[in-house]
Amino acid sequence: MIKSPCLFLLATLRKIESEGKYETAIRAKQTAGQVFRYGVVVRQIGSDITPYLKGELTTSKTKHMAAIIEPKEVRKLLLAIEEYKGSLEVCCALRLAPLTFVRPGELRRAEWSEIDLKEATWIIKGNKMKMGEDREVTLSRQALKTLRDIKLLTQTWN
Repeated sequence: MIKSPCLFLLATLRKIESEGKYETAIRAKQTAGQVFRYGVVVRQIGSDITPYLKGELTTSKTKHMAAIIEPKEVRKLLLAIEEYKGSLEVCCALRLAPLTFVRPGELRRAEWSEIDLKEATWIIKGNKMKMGEDREVTLSRQALKTLRDIKLLTQTWN
């Protein structure tokens, strides 16, 4: 029988780990820490026990995402994107990603009010950016063509 709250929490986290869910166990420990700290603030418990578990959980190994850096491989990728037969929205997004070098979330949340087709620029507002600063993306003629194609589909008709 486990008497210590610290050992009880560790046993619970180890059970999560035993299922191979290392990141989930770490997040569960963080959440428990938040709960304990709240308990301290409202004077229901004396202290947060989670710092005593430092180093006890398995950390998952960092996985580096594959990157295509060889020109021949980039060419293959671009040709595969052009041959993709999906919805117009997905095809346009696949074409725009390598032309603009924006993050997927930035591309997904793009708004027509940010894009100036005449000036060939896209100003992404800082509130959408990781660092909180506006970013100006210069649009190539290929990106402009793709944006014009998708605009026909997404444009609101009054």
